[in-house]
Amino acid sequence: MGSTTVTIELEVEVEFDYSPGTPDVMYLPNGDPGYPGEAPEMTVTRVYALTKQGSLTAVDLINCLTNDDVTAIENGIIEDFDTVFLEGAERDEY
Repeated sequence: MGSTTVTIELEVEVEFDYSPGTPDVMYLPNGDPGYPGEAPEMTVTRVYALTKQGSLTAVDLINCLTNDDVTAIENGIIEDFDTVFLEGAERDEY
């Protein structure tokens, strides 16, 4: 029996928790200095790939990914969040 490593592209569905952060506050209402805002936060909770073994079965890949992989996914979602997800936020709470 032989084995080898191959690289494939895989489309995945990502479940995540998102907090949009807060803007900077330059000054308080009484004129005192304000405070910095908080950056958006993203936590990937599950990463699913669909496989076909007679029928479609969801396989959670989160434990197969490195921390760098998960961070790259989170950063990609945060970058796209304004254009992709916030358009629907007027109708639904994220």
